[in-house]
Amino acid sequence: MDRKVTELAINVVKEKIIEELVILFRVYRDTTVDVSLPTGVNLQEVIERLFDIEFSLRPLYREERVSFLNNLYCDLLSQGMESEYFLQVIQFLGG
Repeated sequence: MDRKVTELAINVVKEKIIEELVILFRVYRDTTVDVSLPTGVNLQEVIERLFDIEFSLRPLYREERVSFLNNLYCDLLSQGMESEYFLQVIQFLGG
């Protein structure tokens, strides 16, 4: 049961992160000249891939993942477009 609750928590926080990154990207795109997603690129897929990369670089236990994702989400909320995580998305999109 604990595992299912933890997995649910991970999924909920990941969805919140995706929503926040999508909002930040829209603001970034609207305030920056000549910014758009490359053809055929889905922002949610980019973010999911970044999660996969981050987790493969740092193998974390489920409980640590919840904490890590929560910290990431809080950083996005407090730092906005200055967040290192948002900057990673932009760098990833830029190639």
